[in-house]
Amino acid sequence: MDQFGKKKTCLIHLDEITSALDTRSEHQIIQNLMNLEDKTILFIAHHLSIAKDCDQVFVLDKGQLVESGTHPQLRALKGTYEELWKMMAIA
Repeated sequence: MDQFGKKKTCLIHLDEITSALDTRSEHQIIQNLMNLEDKTILFIAHHLSIAKDCDQVFVLDKGQLVESGTHPQLRALKGTYEELWKMMAIA
């Protein structure tokens, strides 16, 4: 708690931390980060496999927010996120 009785929060900003990792290492790191308590983690990622386990996903296109929600919500929208998810599944 801080001096005003408010709970302190911790923001961890991670930009493309798994871009050079194999799938197994990526999964292990993400699972370890997800197990942290009382932390807000901001992932910047092109790998959508990270997004499916996040509490909230924000989809940007040309720097503009175009969609937000959980993985299931964004898949149901059938928008940009769904298109990207399908392209990832094909690759």
